[in-house]
Amino acid sequence: MTSGADALIVDLEDSISPAGKEGARKTALAFLKKARTAKQRPRLLVRVNAIETGLIDDDLDAVMAAAPDMIMLPKAEGGASVIHLDAKLAVREAENGLPENATGIVAAPSKLKPEGFLATQLTSTVRYLRQLPGLMTTTSSPAAKLSIPLPTETTTPEHSPPSAPGSPG
Repeated sequence: MTSGADALIVDLEDSISPAGKEGARKTALAFLKKARTAKQRPRLLVRVNAIETGLIDDDLDAVMAAAPDMIMLPKAEGGASVIHLDAKLAVREAENGLPENATGIVAAPSKLKPEGFLATQLTSTVRYLRQLPGLMTTTSSPAAKLSIPLPTETTTPEHSPPSAPGSPG
């Protein structure tokens, strides 16, 4: 936890075989619970399975008790995907006694449709939702050719990872 990394991603998606999903969820929960107690730590993200797989609910049910800082949504298909995940997170935050909108969303658009994701539907949708601190694409993606202003400072007070329980500030 002291590597100096800004974020650590726990992957429950493509890197896990279907037979290993249940065990990976248990391991992720245990890791996240322990990592949250570190005095200094990176942001903790969980890359869940895409909505259309039908596996995302089991992923969220498994990890939300450990209050990850953000959920990475792979193969996002635009604002509708973000709204769908937002609703799922709102329920699980309430079930786990977490503050409303405590969990950020990092959207990773489908490799086939990144331009559609970045269209105005996303920007008009996000203003009604929790923070969307991240949008992920690759340099080979057509989306990388779009002119999107990016902040020069990646860590701001409102997006810093929370302190461990019992530690100052």
